[in-house]
This record gives sequence, C-alpha cells and structure tokens, in this order.
Amino acid sequence: MYSSNNTISGSVCGNKARNNGGGLYLDRSLGNTIVGSVYSNSARYGGGLYLDRSSNNIVSNNVYGNSVTNNGGGVYLYASVNNTIVGSVYSNSANFGGGLYLDHSLGNTVNSSVYGNYATNNGGGVYLSYSTNNTISGSVYTNIAPIIGGGVALIYSLSNTISANVYSNYGGSSCWGGGVFLDSSPYNTISGNVYDNSAQDGGGVYLSYSTKNTISGSVYNNTAVFGGGVYLYSSDYFTNTGWIKNNYADSSGGGVYTNGSHANSYFGNVINNIPDNIAP
Repeated sequence: MYSSNNTISGSVCGNKARNNGGGLYLDRSLGNTIVGSVYSNSARYGGGLYLDRSSNNIVSNNVYGNSVTNNGGGVYLYASVNNTIVGSVYSNSANFGGGLYLDHSLGNTVNSSVYGNYATNNGGGVYLSYSTNNTISGSVYTNIAPIIGGGVALIYSLSNTISANVYSNYGGSSCWGGGVFLDSSPYNTISGNVYDNSAQDGGGVYLSYSTKNTISGSVYNNTAVFGGGVYLYSSDYFTNTGWIKNNYADSSGGGVYTNGSHANSYFGNVINNIPDNIAP
C-alpha cells in the first residue's frame, strides 16, 4: 500500500502474504510512523514488514515471531532511504537476514535491540546487500546463522557504520564470522564492541575480499578455530584503532589470522590473545 505521513498503531498479527510483507507492506511510502507491534506474520520476503522504495519512515514498534521462506524474517527494506528502526526486532526467522534484510538501501538507521533471530544461511541478526551509508546501532545479540555472519553480514556493501555492540552471537562449527562478516565490502567502520561470539573462523569479525575497513571498538572474548578475534582473507588496508584482546583460537591467530601478507594494514593494539596475537 502507498501511505504518506500517517501513524499506524495497534497490533498486526497472524497474517500471511504470498510474496512480500506478511504484516505490513509499504510501497513508495514516506513519513509514516509505525508504533504497533508486528508479530506472528509470514511471507516470502519481509515476514513482519516490507518497505519498498520508501523513505523517512519510523518503525518504533516491536517486530517479533515473524517468518519467511526467503529473506528478512522481521523487516525487509528494498531500495529504501533514510528510514529509522528503533523498536526491538527479535525471534524472527529467515533464510538470509533473520531479523532484518537491507537490499540496495541507503542512509537508514537501525537503532534497535536485534536479538534471538535465526537465519538458516547467513546474517542471523542483520543482513546488508548492496547497501550504503547505513548505521547499525543499539545492540545485536544471541542471533544464529550457521554459514556466515551470526550477528551481522555485509555483502557488496560499503561505507556503513556498525556502532552497535555485537555479542553472544553464534555461527556454528562451519560458520565464518560469529559476530560480523564482510564480503566484498570496503570502507566500513566497526565502532561498537564485538565480544563473546563464536564461529569456525573469525569468532568476532571475518573480512573476505573487503579492503579499507576500520575497527575502532574493542573485539574481545571471541572464540574460533582460526582467528579468534579477527580473520582477514585478502582484505588489506585494514586498520585497527581499537583493541583486539583476550580472544581464543583452537589452532592459531588468537587475535588476528590472515591468509597471507597484509602489508598495508595497521593492526594496532592486539594483546593477550591465545595461543598467539597475530598469525601466521
């Protein structure tokens, strides 16, 4: 539906859509505020809420218990700009982006508690695809994705800021990036703290073919087989101005593991990691 400058209140629950937006679908809509809870809805994309080419909307409600057969269990944004999500997004499920999925979207703010969501593949909490200049703040925790990005996954996305605390997310025994995973995504900044996450490789953060990214928060108490804190795979020009400390790897790279030379990277403060700080 098209809507402009309206307030949508009351609960939206128990609905099912054949394609997009099980609970609510906003098409080319702007300036709306959604304040009612959206829960127990289902669709192919955007189980709770789907914003299609929409801008300057505020989602201040709780979005929970929604499910999809594809992407964006709670919230899906497609080609949407300058929206703000400030409610809690929890206990949703999807293939990609258990909590939220941002697709070709720009300048949005997710200032939410994103927790307890599940993705059968990637991005348990939040998934960004071809998205730019978005901010993920608040907190992202106790989400699960068994392949990549237990908490947050960025794919072909640039110049985004993750200022949320990302913690206690689980990637499983075959996952890359228990807390945060970046693939082909340059110029992003991780300024929040990333801690108590786990994965096969890159317990805290995994960067794959993602150059010129910066960590300015602390990465600590994460666990993996390789790269307890951070795993860099062909991701040079990496900069750490924060702390990578007290992480653990079963094999090597307790603090940072690299797949080869990252001669143009600045590793900064990497201390007290087990069994080593930087490997190989």
